[in-house]
Amino acid sequence: MQNRLNYSLCFVLVCFLGLFQLRVSARGQLFQIRNPRFSSEKHFLGSSRDCKANPNDGEIESLGRFAVLEHNKIENALLEFGRVIDAKEQVVSGKMYHLTLEAIDGGRKRMYEAQVWVKPWLKNFKQLQDFKCSYEVPSPGFAIKLDGFVLGWHKLPTHDPVVNQAASYAVQAITQRSNSLVPYELVDILLAKKKEIENYVKFDLILSVRNGVKKEKFRVMVSKNIEGKFYFDCMEQDHS
Repeated sequence: MQNRLNYSLCFVLVCFLGLFQLRVSARGQLFQIRNPRFSSEKHFLGSSRDCKANPNDGEIESLGRFAVLEHNKIENALLEFGRVIDAKEQVVSGKMYHLTLEAIDGGRKRMYEAQVWVKPWLKNFKQLQDFKCSYEVPSPGFAIKLDGFVLGWHKLPTHDPVVNQAASYAVQAITQRSNSLVPYELVDILLAKKKEIENYVKFDLILSVRNGVKKEKFRVMVSKNIEGKFYFDCMEQDHS
């Protein structure tokens, strides 16, 4: 008799729990129907989508430049940033930006795929997660005139005012990237070349600089956009 009573109680308890679970599930589905934003966000989590901003807008472009600069540091390379062609973002712990970049490698235009991880709530948190070449863009050649511009590198007089502006900006960038408490000073511009790429002008400079009593030579590359703003691309010590 006691066993039958125990079985009956267990059966009633199981039925009660089953009904409770069904009710909770039904209420959850009703909540999602009334609040579609939550269900769509859940579906979006971890997937990628097109960025709302233009690929060459400020924030996306700065991520592209950051990706090229970090790749140059890691691989000791000298890629020149060209532009961001496409950008997608993925929600992770923060945001993962999937960028398709155009960059110049040894005079050849190539396409690269990069992934940059950003945590907006942490100041200056950016990490390059992946960087690889996808394919090389066919080039018709260099030093060819097109719409009044000259493609390819050509020398500039070192006293050119724009060259001096680019050199001054580069020296500031060298100081910012050094661990020295003494700022670098420009001594001389030894060589200056430029190349026009769509809306940018690239400068390839060899600079003699002074840090205290120590003199050094650096090869630097900086870009200037049509608005007159300079960007730092890369640098290396010159031993020539």
